[in-house]
Formats: sequence, structure tokens, C-alpha cells
Amino acid sequence: MSSGRVELAVATAAALSAYALAYLQGAPAGLRWGTAVGACALAALAWAVRIPAVSPRVARGAGLVLRLLLIAAGSLVVFARQFPLLRHTDARRLGAVVGGALVLLALGFLASRRALRVHTHLVLALAGVLVAAGLERNAPGYVWLAGTAGLAAWIDAFRTGGPRRAGLPVVVAGAASLVLAAGIVWLLPAAQPVVQEMLARAYRWGQTGLSDRSELGEVASLARSRRVVARVWTDRPQLLRMQVFAQFDGRRWAAFPRAGRRLEPVARGRLGPLLASVPGLTYASGPAPSRVGGLAETRVMPELWMDDGWGLLAPSGPLFLAWPDEGVAMDDRGLITTGGSWAQLYGVANRPLAGVAVPPTDLELSLPVRVDPRLRELADSLRAGEAPGRAVVARTVDHLRTRYRYTLDIDRFVSRDPLAEFLFDKRAGYCEYFATAAVVLLRLQGVPARYVKGVAVRHDALVGSHYVVREWDAHAWAEVWTAETGWTEVDPTPPDGWAATHPAVPPGFLATLWERAAAGVAQAWARWWQESWPRMTSGFAELGRLLTVHHRVVLGALSAALVVLALVRLRPPPGSPPERPRATLAPELEAALARIEEDWARAGRPRPPSRGLREHLDAMPAQALSAELRSASERVVQAVYHAAFAGRPPLPAEARALDDEVRSLPR
Repeated sequence: MSSGRVELAVATAAALSAYALAYLQGAPAGLRWGTAVGACALAALAWAVRIPAVSPRVARGAGLVLRLLLIAAGSLVVFARQFPLLRHTDARRLGAVVGGALVLLALGFLASRRALRVHTHLVLALAGVLVAAGLERNAPGYVWLAGTAGLAAWIDAFRTGGPRRAGLPVVVAGAASLVLAAGIVWLLPAAQPVVQEMLARAYRWGQTGLSDRSELGEVASLARSRRVVARVWTDRPQLLRMQVFAQFDGRRWAAFPRAGRRLEPVARGRLGPLLASVPGLTYASGPAPSRVGGLAETRVMPELWMDDGWGLLAPSGPLFLAWPDEGVAMDDRGLITTGGSWAQLYGVANRPLAGVAVPPTDLELSLPVRVDPRLRELADSLRAGEAPGRAVVARTVDHLRTRYRYTLDIDRFVSRDPLAEFLFDKRAGYCEYFATAAVVLLRLQGVPARYVKGVAVRHDALVGSHYVVREWDAHAWAEVWTAETGWTEVDPTPPDGWAATHPAVPPGFLATLWERAAAGVAQAWARWWQESWPRMTSGFAELGRLLTVHHRVVLGALSAALVVLALVRLRPPPGSPPERPRATLAPELEAALARIEEDWARAGRPRPPSRGLREHLDAMPAQALSAELRSASERVVQAVYHAAFAGRPPLPAEARALDDEVRSLPR
């Protein structure tokens, strides 16, 4: 295979340019295209460099690293594009790292093409670079650059004897490619929702936690689990919501997503230390309040997340959110959505016990299709002829707290109406039954209400400076609307019964030390991942931006110097003697090799230019050559490889003996 193909440098330059343009979006246009020119100069420089020798062990190691990086790049594409398990920002950062490693490998393979036959590895490396660049969906010029790289690689393959027959194999390969492309374009959009649903079910099976649907009885399954859900730093322990439900069918609650409005970043100068210490941006749910005092700040470090059935935990009525990424929105219920991104550390500021003045909808007054008549009678007696308001809410909550008992040890519900069975038969249950009863009874009295599930941050869960929230802290309560206060939280669960069922277990001295150390390490890692890591990955871009903005002449001169250096090395002056090969064979050995190749051709097995000597000899069947010719061929090929690659040429007498042996072969 020829060692000086310009097509290889063109393919590498196009792939490197696509990678540079993909991960410099947001930078000035001059920087982006200047970097693309610099990538072309790097490819030309690598093409001009000579690596004299590379050991087979190094080549095998580089090939293994290349394959691992290709697997990583392909996995990122699958999970970032098809399944909501990897947020786009993380995929972009990991793609930059994987692509950068592939870029270095590609440059090394391009520079070592004279030392090793690594064209196959180079093509794979360039394919991986293009895959990593394609992770950034809006990369400028990606299609054209990828097409240029592919075309150059194919031209090099045809010129070096790769796919030499444009017959049936090429037609079959082209047809298979078209079928595969059509299947991806037409079938994947239809299959993707099915696959996602199957994956979501697989993740739900065998997992505990809370989800977008809530069936009566599920919180009880968490009541004895010590698994840590989150670590919380706050100056006012309160209830943290995960999901709000409005529709009840008699056995289960359902949450319907609502369109949220995008939040805009604001300055965090007036906030306290808990939010100020969270890396990222600060978002406001509305105009900044005139009085920032009185806000409760809560910093959350989740241990369980989407794949465990949990979501974002936040108090009601959030006014500010500290989050590491963009794309934050909030709906009219105060639920925060983050566009699928996750955070290892975030913060929320809210004003506790302050009503949210968003009017209710018809869903907050909807009732199951079948309502036990006794529920209507109980609701009428609690209302006592009054208009819906705070007095009705207080009377209903007090009735549930004083007339019923909180316990986890109850018999199995057997009727088709578990709510009526709880209120009129068992008269005992756990938080989700109390919250559901409050919502249904209040709706029967004309008070809009909704069901909320989340966790309770308990005062006795304080360890050091933070609260440890476990699965047994899962809780359910209600939110009600009155004209006087707007939306407010009410917890109809009897507090004494709940505290008795969830006894405080103070950790010992060693357990406290361990928890403090674990929290400190987790916080340090979260800050590094959300602050230091993005800075590291964007360091080169920032340096380039500064050079472009403040030192355009320096950047242009550097790029020009690289191009000139590459061109000087690539184009020797006219009249200069041709380059000598890296290793010169003895005349007798060259003559012996030429006669051996003539004998191979005479036997009907000519060696293609793209195939090595050893590879061609090992590929010939045993019956293709006579025993004498194969034995002589083995010795000649071994001598050539020792002379060309190991620096151990045969002695003159040995070379003459090989030549004489080949001459004496019968023809």
C-alpha cells in the first residue's frame, strides 16, 4: 500500500474540522473556523511526519484503545439520542473527551502509516471522530465535512487496491446499506416509543420509590426501608414535593404533565450561602421579590433518581432554583422540569406557608365515577352549611387527625373502594389514605384540592450540618385552595401516630462520622463534576476565544506557520533526489525476493500491491506451492522482514546463499 496518499490527510482534516466545529458552538465564528483551519494544518503536519518504527505491542494496544473508544462513542449515541437515561450536557462532555482521544489516535495513525500498515485503524478512528462530532446535533457543516472524509477514504481505498471489483459484491453491499438506511429512517421513529416503554418497565420492575402514578398502598412499602434518598441542607425542615396529582379513579392517582414556562437566569447576589454554594445558574420563577428576607433555602444532593423511581425533590412555591444546566421550566403547580437533565447538587429558595395565587382548574374538583354515598354524607356534615374556605378545611383536617389512627399494621383492603373502607370500616391507615380522604372530602365540599407525594425532612434526621432523608421518610399530603390564602399545604395525617411509627434512631458516634465524611466527599465530587469538569473541558475553547478576541494576529500567524511547515515538508525543492527508503535490502536479497514473487505469479498466486508478504504467503493454500518453493519463500520473507523492520539484515554470505537457493528452484 502506498505510504503517501494525500486522501488520508484530507479525510483526517475533514473529520478533525467536524469535531472542532461541533464542540466550539457558542464561540465566535472566527474562532470556530480558525480552529477548523488549524485542524487541517495538524492533519497536514501529521501526514508529513515520519515515525521510524512502532513495536507490534504498541500497535496492538493502540488498536484495543481504539475499539474501546468506538464502543464508548456508539453507546453515547444510543443513550443520548434514544433513551432519556443520559442528559444531553453529559453526553456532550463525554463526547468531547472520547472524540479528543480519537483525534489523538487518528493523528498518530496518520503519522505512522510508513512504519505500520494502520490504514484500517485510521479509518476506524476517523469514523469514531465523526460519531463523537455528531453527538452535537447542530454542528455547523457536519454533513459536508463527514461526506468529504468518507469520499476521501473511499478514493484512497480504490487507489490502493481495496474494493477492486465493482461487481456483485459491491451491488449487494450497496443494496444492504440502502435497506438499512431506509429501516432506520422509517422504522426507528415508530419503534422508539415501544422500546422506551419496554425500557421504562424494565427499570420499574424490582425498584422501589415513587413515580408519575400513585396507587394506594405503595408508600407503605417504603416505610421500613433505610435506603438514603437524598441529603438535605436547610435552615427550615419542611415537606419536599416530588409529584402533584389531580385525578383519582377510586384506587390510584394520576399526574398529567402541564406546559411549563421557561425560567430565565438571574443574578444570585441577594441569596444566602446555601444557594450561592451550588455550582451553576440561578433561575427565578417570576419577578424578583421586593423582600428577599424570610426565604427558606434548601440544598439537595439526591442519592436516588429517575432509574430508582424518584424525581426532583423541592418545596412548594419555589422562588429561586440553583441548577447546573440550562432548559429549566416550571408549570403552574410549581413543579420544576429540567429538560431531562440531572443534577448531583441543586438548591431551592421558597417562602414557607405562603400561598401560591394560581387559580385551580376543573381537575382539582373532579371526583371518581363512583363515590360512596357515605362520603357525601360525611362531607355535608363537615361543611355544616358554610361556604368553602379555611374553616371548612380546618374542620376536615381536624376530623381526620382526631377520629382516625395512623398505623402501618392494617389488614389487607378487600373492597373495590379502599377509601370508603378506610373511612368507615378500618378507621386506620397510613399517610396516603389520610391525604386521599382529605382531598376527596374537600372536593365534595367545593374546596379545590390535590394530592401530593414526596418526603418529609424530619428534625430528628439531622446529622452534623445536614438532614438524611431515607425511603421511610416518603410521605403524602394535600394542597388546598381557598380564596383567602391561595394554594397551601395541609397534612391530615395524625402527627403523633406518624412519629410513633417512624421512631427517631439517633446514629452512633462512628455512624455520624461516616455520614459526615460521605456527605463531604459526595459534595466535593458534585461540585467538581458540575463546576470544575465543565471548566476543564471548555478550557481550550476559552483560550481560543481569548486568542480570537484579543490576539487575532497571533492565532492567524500560528495557523499560517503550521500550514507553511507542512507544505515545506510535503513539497521538496525541484531537482532534489528522491527520498531513500527507510531500510535498503542487499542486492542479493532483493533479487531473491523478485524471483520468489515471479514464482508466485507463475503458480497463479500473484501478490496484490495492498497485501504484505507474510500475509500473502500465509493465505496461500498448501497445494498452491511446491514444498521447495514454500520453504524458500519462508526463509526469504523472514529475511526481508528482519532487514526492513527489525534492523537485522542477513550477512552477505547468507544473502548470496538465499539467492542461489532461489535460482536453483525448478521452473
